[in-house]
Amino acid sequence: MKYILLLLISFLFQSLNAQKSTNSAGGSKTDAGGSISYSIGQVFYTSTDTTTGTVSQGVQQVWVINEVTSVKKTSNIKVTVFPNPVAKYLNISIKGTDGATGYNLIDLQGRLVFQGELQGLTTKVDLNNSIGAGEYVLQIFSGKKTIKTFKIIKNK
Repeated sequence: MKYILLLLISFLFQSLNAQKSTNSAGGSKTDAGGSISYSIGQVFYTSTDTTTGTVSQGVQQVWVINEVTSVKKTSNIKVTVFPNPVAKYLNISIKGTDGATGYNLIDLQGRLVFQGELQGLTTKVDLNNSIGAGEYVLQIFSGKKTIKTFKIIKNK
């Protein structure tokens, strides 16, 4: 009986790995300047913000651009939105418009959270403290016509 209990306990401890995670991909790089390793699928646990950017340790950040809808290709209007997911500033770049263009940022409950006019080729929208983390819908419009709609992911 003592051996069976010992065997059972050793089997349980072999299957416990607190620092192990199942990742879909990953890798590492080492040179004279240091080393870096990454994994995709690991749980987020810490980040560092500076004036030049954000580093999220333990996470492989995805670059998500979801174009939800678009008008037919009847014009040469091109809209790009980056970065997505966004932490602080969202850039909206638009080319080929001949009139006033703007944007609406809407939460998933359908409430208008933020709106504004697009100025020049690229407009920088400060989302740092104005909205919480979550998913939002960004509508780009010219006059009363919606040009494109994007799904935006806001990090903390």
